[in-house]
Amino acid sequence: MGGRVPRSNDHSNPLILNIIMIKYKEHPKYWVIHKEVYYNELDSLDDEIQNIITTKPHDSSTKMFNSKVDRLVEDKIKESDIQTK
Repeated sequence: MGGRVPRSNDHSNPLILNIIMIKYKEHPKYWVIHKEVYYNELDSLDDEIQNIITTKPHDSSTKMFNSKVDRLVEDKIKESDIQTK
């Protein structure tokens, strides 16, 4: 019983992360921001890791990379929303 209650900002909980990302994917700038972040992050990696990420979608490195991209995209969307208010 005394389990941890997931919070809406708990990025370690896959269910919460999926709900958050669905919300952000509806943002009008999501795909523009996602593309920018994805390629900036991919370009910062060495060739071997880039190859894993682009050819092995179920590899743990790819999953970690995608999670990082999702967090960065979420942060940029939040930042852009704050600047437009």
